[in-house]
Amino acid sequence: MIDILVVDDHEAVRRGITELFADLEGFAVVAAVADGSQAAAAVIRLRPRVVLMDISMPGMDGITATKTVLAVRPQARVVILSGSVTGAAVHGAHAAGVAGYQLKSADPGELVDAVRAVAAGQDAWCTQAAAVLRHAD
Repeated sequence: MIDILVVDDHEAVRRGITELFADLEGFAVVAAVADGSQAAAAVIRLRPRVVLMDISMPGMDGITATKTVLAVRPQARVVILSGSVTGAAVHGAHAAGVAGYQLKSADPGELVDAVRAVAAGQDAWCTQAAAVLRHAD
């Protein structure tokens, strides 16, 4: 079973992701929280294997929340969810130690594949984010 924590300030997004994984065998959304400041406590309490983290949230943003989550549970695999790909966001996410970067506009199957990949120890960067990283080399 792949346990997932969803962190997003939009209730519709949290609900949609929870419903997506509820219908799939082998996945369980163990919690869905509304901001980055709640993420570390949920990770400590629930020990999810994968954290789906919104990058843009009021208060504690996804990059800062990722650093906090990985400080308390380094084995967690964080996938950033974003509405867009910018160089600053991709490089910030990469520097924070995320395992992937996915667009919210992607096909739901791509998100499922990304969660499955990061849970197996692989990275899961959408094509656009991977291109930003390649061009930085």
